[in-house]
Amino acid sequence: MYRKYRDKLVELLEKGLSREDLSLISKEFLRIMEKMCRECQANRMHCILMPKCGRNRPFLSMLIEMNVKKEDLPGFCYSQFLKEIQMAFKGTRTLRDVSVPLEDFLKTVFRNYRKIHDSLMSHNLKELSKIVSKEPAVKNKRVLTLEKNGQIYFAINGLNFRIDVNRKLVYFNPYDTPITSLKDLEAFIELFSLEANMSVEIEREIGGILSLNIYFLVEVEEKSFELQQDLINTIFEKYRDKIESFFSHVHFYVSQDEVHVLSDLEIGGIEELERLTPKELIEAFKVLKDFRNDLREKLVKSVKK
Repeated sequence: MYRKYRDKLVELLEKGLSREDLSLISKEFLRIMEKMCRECQANRMHCILMPKCGRNRPFLSMLIEMNVKKEDLPGFCYSQFLKEIQMAFKGTRTLRDVSVPLEDFLKTVFRNYRKIHDSLMSHNLKELSKIVSKEPAVKNKRVLTLEKNGQIYFAINGLNFRIDVNRKLVYFNPYDTPITSLKDLEAFIELFSLEANMSVEIEREIGGILSLNIYFLVEVEEKSFELQQDLINTIFEKYRDKIESFFSHVHFYVSQDEVHVLSDLEIGGIEELERLTPKELIEAFKVLKDFRNDLREKLVKSVKK
């Protein structure tokens, strides 16, 4: 009877409840989920192919986030989960919005996990990138790393993950999980710009606004700069609406063979920030890549003419 009010409950939880209300909900939730876990694992094919809590095993990630001891995790489900992480690196499985203990993640994916672990603990990004790049799991794949606020971020061929070194947790392929801090938001913007082969400069403005200067290389012929400038304007207008669906006050300029897309990301207070997800940033950079690729192709054709 009450299932149709699920969205209302979500709204209520987001607004905040009393400790008594939260205690009731959490107690009943865990009781129900414990029963569901037992039933799910009793049917192993079901657990492998259609886990009862959802395709990405979200309840398992919740337990991991809660620092539940490994021996108290649903064992068979957890073993399948680690296999799915391996499959994600091979490109045979899509896995999003999951949490995994750092040590098990490294052992599952990398052969030289001890050296990688030591590099992470010492925050030696240069050594870390060098070791990871030689791993069979990422052979011939582009490995990007950056460190922000004690967190280490990776992008490897469409996979991205954030490592909380202090908690020894990996947040693997965050997608629909809300971004809850400004520092995290800036880090994801930098990571996805690197992945898109673009550069970005970020400035915090008064009033909860991030000012972004996203830029990339193009070949502009000096002798026909004016004609090419008109072409660039035309192509930009084709993509303006799509770019403005993510950013505001969007405009651009060309400088020394670089196209600069200037925009604002209005985040306001923490409540607005929590509505942003990595998914939106991934889609935004996809549009910017489409604009860049279209632009480069048309500029090459215009020079040949």
